[in-house]
Amino acid sequence: MKLPYTYTMKLPYNYTMKLIILLTMIALSGCFQQSNSTLKDESIGKEVDGANEFVAAYAVLNSQCISCHTGYHQSWGNYTKESDWIADDLIEAGSSANSYLVKRIRNCGTGQDADMPNTGDSISKAECDAIKAWINSLTQI
Repeated sequence: MKLPYTYTMKLPYNYTMKLIILLTMIALSGCFQQSNSTLKDESIGKEVDGANEFVAAYAVLNSQCISCHTGYHQSWGNYTKESDWIADDLIEAGSSANSYLVKRIRNCGTGQDADMPNTGDSISKAECDAIKAWINSLTQI
C-alpha cells in the first residue's frame, strides 16, 4: 500500500548553512588538539609511585639530573617507583651516605666523585635534603 502523502521537512537556506558551519567547526576543533588532555603533561613530570619523600626527591631529580643526561641515564626518567632506583644500585635504602646517587651530586656528596651537575649551578641545600630525606626514609628490602 502506497501512502497518499509524503512529508519532507525543508529547512530554510540560512538555517541549513548555519548548521553545516557549526557542525564543521565542531568536527575540526578536535583536529588541532596537540595532545590527549587526559594524559599528564610531560612538562609537569610523570606520575610517580611512592611516599611524599619520593615525590619531592623525584621532582628534584627530574629537573636537575634527568633532564640533562643522555644515553644510559635517560632510563632514569622511567624510574617512577622507589624500587627502580634501588634495583639499579643508585641508592641504598635507609642510607643516603652510602648511596651512589648522593655521592655523585655536587653540594650533596663529598670527595672528587661529587661532580654532578658537571655544568651549571649545584643543587640547593633544600634539594639535596629532599633527596637524602627520601633515601633515609626507605627501609632495607
